Amino acid sequence: MPQPDRPDPGGGRLPGQLHDVVDVVLRAGNGECDSDGHAPGNGVAWGRIPRPTTWERWSRVRDHAFSVDEPQPLSGTDVAANPVEYALAALGSCQVITYQFWAAKLGVLTGPAERERYEDLKRRVDEHCPVLDLFRNPTPVTTNLR
Repeated sequence: MPQPDRPDPGGGRLPGQLHDVVDVVLRAGNGECDSDGHAPGNGVAWGRIPRPTTWERWSRVRDHAFSVDEPQPLSGTDVAANPVEYALAALGSCQVITYQFWAAKLGVLTGPAERERYEDLKRRVDEHCPVLDLFRNPTPVTTNLR
């Protein structure tokens, strides 16, 4: 496959197809990531737009791989969850884990407890749930054209 030309500083066009020239890196934190999408101490998702044959894509996060697709009405094959479904599942599971952690730490895991203790639990979960933080605050996103 021929390599696309580099963009010129004057804003010239990039020849080649989209899958030849776009890398997408999502970083939670300010660390740099390597070509495998790893960044010590940071949550990173990294991908390259491949040659299109289907909407299904594989993503790698650390040493884990998972498939991403779209439902058939959106031209996908529906063999996997779509990105929004993964994002919402990540939020839901992170909330459950964070509630379990803080409920145990505050001694309200088995309940029942006074309303004030549950309000304190909710406040601490809202302050410490990392995925909720991603939804509430801007996340740096870098798209590199090569």
